[in-house]
Amino acid sequence: MNLSRRNIIKVSLSLFSLGLLFPGCGNNNQDEDPCGDLSKVSENDLKVRKKMAYVDEAPNKNKTCSNCNLFLPSSDASCGKCLLFKGPVKSNGTCAYWAPKM
Repeated sequence: MNLSRRNIIKVSLSLFSLGLLFPGCGNNNQDEDPCGDLSKVSENDLKVRKKMAYVDEAPNKNKTCSNCNLFLPSSDASCGKCLLFKGPVKSNGTCAYWAPKM
């Protein structure tokens, strides 16, 4: 195989165009759940979440994080933060300390 600059450019362009044709084959993080990433939450903070009985899906649809006074919404409507503990929370979630919005 001739390793001329022209051949290297051709091969590079071919591989690049294949990546454009098959975008799902790469590392595409768009499908990941932004509320599911707890990798940056410390072990102690995870224990606090558990003690407060946080769950991702509220059994009572009238007491969700999205209508709690302690919920801080983000640009993603399905995700936000809580004033009581660290890490992302789902807007459909709830905990034992749910407080109605004033």
